[in-house]
Amino acid sequence: RQSQAVGLIADTEYRGFSLVGAIDGIRSSLPHLRTILLTSEWEDQIASAPEGSIDVEVTPDDTALILYTSGTTGQPKAVQLHHRGIVNNALLGSELYLLDDGLPWLGVMPFFHIGGSVSTILGCISRLSTHVILRAFEAGEVLRLIEQERIVWFPCVPTMAIAIMEHPDFDKTDLSSLEVIQTGATTISPEFVRRLGGRFNADVQIMFGQTEAGGVMCKSLRGDPVEVIAGTVGKPYPYTELKISDVATGATLGLGEIGEIRIRSPYMTRGYFDNPAATADAFDDEGFLRTGDLGTLDDLGYVRVTGRLKEMIIRGGENIYPREIEDRLGDYPGIAECAVVGVPHERWGEEVAVAIRCDPGVTVDVEEIRAFLLDRIARHKVPKLWQIVNDFPRTASGKIQKFELASLFALPDEGPARG
Repeated sequence: RQSQAVGLIADTEYRGFSLVGAIDGIRSSLPHLRTILLTSEWEDQIASAPEGSIDVEVTPDDTALILYTSGTTGQPKAVQLHHRGIVNNALLGSELYLLDDGLPWLGVMPFFHIGGSVSTILGCISRLSTHVILRAFEAGEVLRLIEQERIVWFPCVPTMAIAIMEHPDFDKTDLSSLEVIQTGATTISPEFVRRLGGRFNADVQIMFGQTEAGGVMCKSLRGDPVEVIAGTVGKPYPYTELKISDVATGATLGLGEIGEIRIRSPYMTRGYFDNPAATADAFDDEGFLRTGDLGTLDDLGYVRVTGRLKEMIIRGGENIYPREIEDRLGDYPGIAECAVVGVPHERWGEEVAVAIRCDPGVTVDVEEIRAFLLDRIARHKVPKLWQIVNDFPRTASGKIQKFELASLFALPDEGPARG
């Protein structure tokens, strides 16, 4: 309804859930919808279609695609992306993989995600490659297809990679065809990057992208030193301007200073559909996209992401960046994933809290982890509230929904760490 879509293409069911029933249940509330095409009727529809082309003019700058933001920090917004932007972002990205044309790629990212629809689909097409598509992510099936189809490239968010490495068939699968694993889309610790490259014996490329950016903004390259791949998100894409801006004033900051990452590029959105207020907020006075991501730029042009602006914790007037804490926790043996959030506190304004998911069969001691952190970060950054979880609330693309985590934690004025 928000997109005002006039046509809908759908399967009849998905994992036992009736999509036809779901459509029927909301059909009366969709005033713009005129056509529903079920994939089971696709061949009949093609056979009955009139010959000839559709008489419509489309320019490279017209909207080609509307994708919705992931909703990790709140309500998703409708991002309008244009033909010129997404085609060229995918083309340039595929060139940076340094892969031969015509080789098999594995598509595991959802198509409603910028990584699936642009980087994977259009990138694969630009290399004239074979696109092997999974109907739904399942770690064992990924392993089977990599071996059977001799996959050379596949993208994954850390959640997927962890599930694959934890699968009992991992060490029995021939992964020798793999050349490149692209990962990103969420917080990634340096230790995870090293583990990923070592276990898969493939080049790891870190991607830093955003729906509003029209795809990838920054990327590490094959041949980058391991410390660069593990500690940065690479350099900005070709034709991309990037600056680090002061959160309060918007002034451009110097090298090494933490601020908001802002970009201006030919790939980025021109705005949100039917949401002029959000569109106005998305850009600064110079036309740079406010990414909402915090980071730094070094003298060699490499970008480091330190967290999300909306996730920054202000405790007693001190700015605390969850990414710094999450990176250090990622170095602790037995921790598979973690998420640091701020929760309201009467005295400090916000208090630092963390939820941890351990490797299968592993238990950890909170006090030992606290001692580990005290040797690596300032005392006021060490979380005061702790929870061990079996899993996290996630978006449909596997990202952790941090705004849902605050409900896990009580809100005492003071108190010892809890496990």
